[in-house]
Amino acid sequence: MRKVQFYGAISIDGCLATKDNRLDWLFKTAGANDAPTEAFMQQVDTAIMGRHTYEYTMEQTTDQLINPYNPATHNIVMTSHPHTGDERTQFTNTPVTKIVEDLRRTAGKNIWIVGGAGVLMPLVSCRFS
Repeated sequence: MRKVQFYGAISIDGCLATKDNRLDWLFKTAGANDAPTEAFMQQVDTAIMGRHTYEYTMEQTTDQLINPYNPATHNIVMTSHPHTGDERTQFTNTPVTKIVEDLRRTAGKNIWIVGGAGVLMPLVSCRFS
């Protein structure tokens, strides 16, 4: 079965972004220059994130890739307003626990839970078979 990994950061109140939807605080924390590592990212072929994380990342990257070490990474974006994506990105309101459960049964590399309490917290206490 595929491994599910969280590699990200959230504040104790469950937020990833600041009140003005910025993530720049992450890059000022200890160890930020070491994350994410190339070795970690090469083990990933699926990334699951919230819409805010996805939009922020797309605004900040020039190559429009969540995972530059594996450009074919499939992105699953959790949103209450799903819409058509593209060959790399799927927007959905399916419960994240169902998505992860289904993905773990398929062949592939690791699944990366990118960030945000809305994506992470339902998975913390979940027991997958």
